[in-house]
Formats: sequence, structure tokens, C-alpha cells
Amino acid sequence: MTSKQATATGMITKWEGTEEAKCSLYSSLKGYPDARVAAGSTQGVQVIDGRPGLRTPEGIGIGSSESAVRDAYSGWKVAAADDPVGDHRGFVKVPGNADAYYRMMIKNKKVSELALESADQSCYE
Repeated sequence: MTSKQATATGMITKWEGTEEAKCSLYSSLKGYPDARVAAGSTQGVQVIDGRPGLRTPEGIGIGSSESAVRDAYSGWKVAAADDPVGDHRGFVKVPGNADAYYRMMIKNKKVSELALESADQSCYE
């Protein structure tokens, strides 16, 4: 989705930054000022950060249990086998969308961070 298409949904605030190839435009979801939306000119919207109150269609959100994540997404797994920072960061494909995935961090057996990301995002990781 391009930044213009995202704006047309009426679900985000005004873009800030300059439209360059990589993540250089930032907005937020209306009603969730901390839910960052990042975009670039060549890849469009690349990342949407989740915040408390936002949930995936499968019902997973910040505060969901690790067992609920595993029940909803059998393909979810911790990204690093040795998990050096102990954040249990993991990824799973978005059901029905091979071009996107959810990135979740689990601390104390609960989701502490959640983001919807383009499979080819260039913002980080």
C-alpha cells in the first residue's frame, strides 16, 4: 500500500518526513498516537506498530499469553535459537498474506510488543 493509499483509508494521521526509498515517512494510527506507521517511496507502508487495544484478526494483542499466540499461529517461533537478549522476539506469516508477517516480543509469557510488517521492509532487522 502506498502512503497515499494509506492516507485515503482515513485511519492514519498526517505523514511526517520526506518520501525516500527506505522508511523515511512516519505517521500514526488515529486514536493510537504511539502506534507508528512507517513508509518509503518504493515499498510503501512497511511497518505498523501495535499498541494496547489493537488486536490481530486472530485476537492477539499486547498482553496476550504466549500460549494464545502459539494456538493462533502454529508457525510462530523465536527468531534466535539462543535468544541472547531474552526478548523472545518471533515472527509469523500473516494468514492469507504471504507479503506480510507479525513480529512479536514475549516477556513473562505475554506479548509485550506487536507489529505488522511487510516481508521486505527496510526499516530495521
